[in-house]
This record gives sequence, C-alpha cells and structure tokens, in this order.
Amino acid sequence: MSTHAPAKAALHIEPVNAYGDKGVRLSLDTGSLILDTPTVDALIEELGRLRSEMQPCVDMEVDSKKPFLVEVDPSWHLQSNPLFDGTVMLMRHPGLGWTCYAIPRPSLERLVQSLNEQLERSVPIEGLAN
Repeated sequence: MSTHAPAKAALHIEPVNAYGDKGVRLSLDTGSLILDTPTVDALIEELGRLRSEMQPCVDMEVDSKKPFLVEVDPSWHLQSNPLFDGTVMLMRHPGLGWTCYAIPRPSLERLVQSLNEQLERSVPIEGLAN
C-alpha cells in the first residue's frame, strides 16, 4: 500500500476591478474567488496569525541577500502601557496594515542606542525639501 502526499495546486493571484471596485482574484485548479478589500485585510491578518504558529518559524536573522519591500517614511505610533516596562510601537505598512510590537525596556534601550548611532553616521543632504 502506497501513500501519496496530496498534490499542490497552483495558486494564481491577480488584481481585478470587480463591479468598479478593486479586488483580488484567487485562482486554483478547482476554481476562482474574487475578494474585496475588507476580505483581503481579514485574510492577510489570519494568514499572519497562522504563519506565526507554523514550523519552521520565520528566520530570527535578516537574510541580507533577500530583497525586501521597503516602506519609505512609514507612519508610526508609540504608546505606554502601565502593565509593561517598555513601549508599544505600531508601524503602518500600506499592504499589511498596522503591526504592533511590545518592546521591553532592555531592547528599547538597545534600539535607541542603535538609532542614535545611525543618526551620527548619517550625512544630511542639503537643499532637499522634506
């Protein structure tokens, strides 16, 4: 008796303009489905939650050979929490939404030090409007 792993279906994702609203079409061998913006947001959030529980986990180190999506000058927000010794930082990605990080005091101190070092090494560019 032989057991076979289930065949992986090819997944195709493409933007569509369904009924005048932008959407995303997910297509598999068995059919397709058009998702509106709120459904895409919910899917991204749920996939992120599920991925955080999967093995192998996301690498702990940055792969310098891998290209990354870079958001220039992202919106961010910091807030305190009386039950947490550190800070809560939220950063906005236009495709992934707001991501929240609770940064404990020792890590926050290292982050501040690293950011200050980056500021000291950076060279201001004169004459460009911000």
